[in-house]
Amino acid sequence: GFSVPVASVTGGSLLVTTTGAIALPALTLATATAWLDSRLGAITLPSSLTVDGANLRVSSPVPTTLASLALTGNNPVLGGSGTVTVTGGCTANGNSATLEGSGTRVTAAGSTSNINLSAAVGSFRINDSRRWLNAGTATLGGDDRLFFSYSSAANLAPTFVNQAGGVFNLSTTHAAPMSMDCCVSPVFTNAGTFNKTAAGAQELNLNNGGWTGSFNNTGTLNLNAGTLTVAGNGTDTGAYAMASGTGLVFAAGTRTLASASNPAGGSRLTVAGANVTLNGTGASTSLLATTVSSGSLTVNAAGALGLPSLTMTGGTAPLSAAGNLSVPVLRLAGATLNLSSTGAAVSLPATLTLNNAALGISSPVPTT
Repeated sequence: GFSVPVASVTGGSLLVTTTGAIALPALTLATATAWLDSRLGAITLPSSLTVDGANLRVSSPVPTTLASLALTGNNPVLGGSGTVTVTGGCTANGNSATLEGSGTRVTAAGSTSNINLSAAVGSFRINDSRRWLNAGTATLGGDDRLFFSYSSAANLAPTFVNQAGGVFNLSTTHAAPMSMDCCVSPVFTNAGTFNKTAAGAQELNLNNGGWTGSFNNTGTLNLNAGTLTVAGNGTDTGAYAMASGTGLVFAAGTRTLASASNPAGGSRLTVAGANVTLNGTGASTSLLATTVSSGSLTVNAAGALGLPSLTMTGGTAPLSAAGNLSVPVLRLAGATLNLSSTGAAVSLPATLTLNNAALGISSPVPTT
């Protein structure tokens, strides 16, 4: 093993490789590199650890537990293949910060993580196959963004999981608060509570250069202000709870929404380049006012289906229901719309204009 009661690394590098335990209970780390690799043992670090403009790699089969972790200074990096669990406060307030390698950062239930970088439009990077599992409260603030990338090898899946019971607050003013490099396939999964609180339009842009990541919502996404655009693949079983006046846009990728994921409460749902499928299982499925400009919107309703208004300027929309299918306000131009009810009527506006569009209707009851 390797044990040093008090260690200060303020420049240069400390490289430790051993089959036993590594103990550095009083480590000062600034503008330096510390690579700690224990093949079989635990790695002990200060309960409250600051990585100040340094590169710290922790590799061990035994999780390392900290009470607090601060990433500060000039591009601090936490890497390695080990698991680092933080039970208290996590801060990232340097000009940027990076998680990389193949390891995992766990922010436990009851912890608080705050990203508020000093640089204008700062990036908190999750690289390679690094995972951040959050069961506490994590806030992306300032004008910062989460950026998924790679440090060396491409074609990996950097991942953020907001676990059941966890809270992720999107309070940054960045227009694209989640984005990615090409050559990676990032995954963001919300199994807890995701809160968008900043006003204005923001895009979760998991689509770059032919590479598409995934945004999965199995918990609750609260869209409290503005418009949120999701560009990426995904499978949703959780709720999209939208405040009055807000909008939700699906802009890229392939997305499947369970009945519980039907966006509700807001002003408008827009499909602008994504291929979206909604499977409604209840007696009645009601959509928001909907716009399709490109891509496709497929709705399969086990009962009745209603859209208060549908505007299509491109793309396709096969909408099917077992019961009544009602679209009282319809604007159709340069698009293809197919409406099918297997057991009831299809109701449309009394006066309808097709502008370079195609409309198909299938119903056992005549449409007047």
